[in-house]
Amino acid sequence: MASQQELVESSRSSRSMDRAQEFMQHNHTIEGVEIHGDGQMQALETIEHFRDMSPRRAHPDTPTLPTRQDWNYLVHEFPEELKVMFRAMNTNLNALHRDKYEKASLQKDLQRTQDDLKRATENLQEVQKKWKKATSQLDQLQSKEACTYQLADSELIGSVKQLRYNIRNFASQHFEGKAPPGSTNITTGNLTTYLLETTEDDLYFDYLLSPSQGPYVVQSFLWRLLVGEIFEKFCWAPRLRKAMNAVYETLRPRYEDEHNRRASMTSDAEQKFQNWKATTSTLILKSLREGEASGDMTDEVGESIDGFIIEVFNILQPFTRSRDERMLEDLRSIFETAICLDRDLCRQEGSVYWVFPPSLYRVKFNLDEMRVEQASRSGQYVKLVTAPALVKRGKTTGKNATANYMLLKMAVILS
Repeated sequence: MASQQELVESSRSSRSMDRAQEFMQHNHTIEGVEIHGDGQMQALETIEHFRDMSPRRAHPDTPTLPTRQDWNYLVHEFPEELKVMFRAMNTNLNALHRDKYEKASLQKDLQRTQDDLKRATENLQEVQKKWKKATSQLDQLQSKEACTYQLADSELIGSVKQLRYNIRNFASQHFEGKAPPGSTNITTGNLTTYLLETTEDDLYFDYLLSPSQGPYVVQSFLWRLLVGEIFEKFCWAPRLRKAMNAVYETLRPRYEDEHNRRASMTSDAEQKFQNWKATTSTLILKSLREGEASGDMTDEVGESIDGFIIEVFNILQPFTRSRDERMLEDLRSIFETAICLDRDLCRQEGSVYWVFPPSLYRVKFNLDEMRVEQASRSGQYVKLVTAPALVKRGKTTGKNATANYMLLKMAVILS
């Protein structure tokens, strides 16, 4: 049977361990730090360590009552041992607190770094968007720069009026008055089609022989020929003329008008096409001028239309009244002026086109679209169109492509 001293020691040790465990249960946090995981294991190991520390036992043969030394241990030494134990536990808990604080600090740093990375990524994406937008705007500006040569309406009207004057002066100088004897034959060829279009039925021959009407039919013939063979035909780029005509006719938007004739489409596609034409024409002209500076393009434009001018001369020469040797040179001047005008027109973003009546069959005079070349009362029918109307679709910059602006009215002769 256990002695009283052993019972006291057992009770003392049990109570100490129970206090420690109770402390662990009810005081398991220090400054809000939970004890779990490795920290809890360290605290429990400390308790077990002190559990194994058996208080000094008396010899089994000692009296059953505790000695003064035993009571001195219980009163003085054992509390110190408990203090050591609790200090060790407090040290472990403080270490856990520091670890958790450092972990929380690292977690905050990580979150802050992730937030910074997210903002940097968003900023990068925004910069990339702005860069793409700036690149697109730069491309547009470069495209616009290639088409900076834009004629004002007044300049365009002035150029066309000058060409009208040159043609009118040529017709009056060489075809006014009585026709020479033997003017009965007309040279046949592809260009005679434009002569057939000048009058209703086949009256062009009679008009050519007429002292007063001859100049008008010649004007009509030359204008129809220029519209059909020179304007928008890239004669100013002789080396690329055929290729450009093929591409131009392929890309150009078209539709059937009320007269079942092919005509330009007033749409966004038309505006894009005009922008393409202006840009391409400017680039081609720049290339040609660089070649001309090195001597590669000398007189090529003039040489390319020599045969064309001679064919026109052969058609008109039998009916000339002047017998002036300068007639061929005057013709050349007219065509060169027209080619220069077409070169400028091709670089415009606004669409410019020429208007003839679809047919001369009983076309009534329209004051809004026509101007009488020869004094005559209005309301009569059109007999001859000496110059086509000049119409611009859209503004000079290419905007408002569906709006038509009458720049010059059609010049007509009334019956």
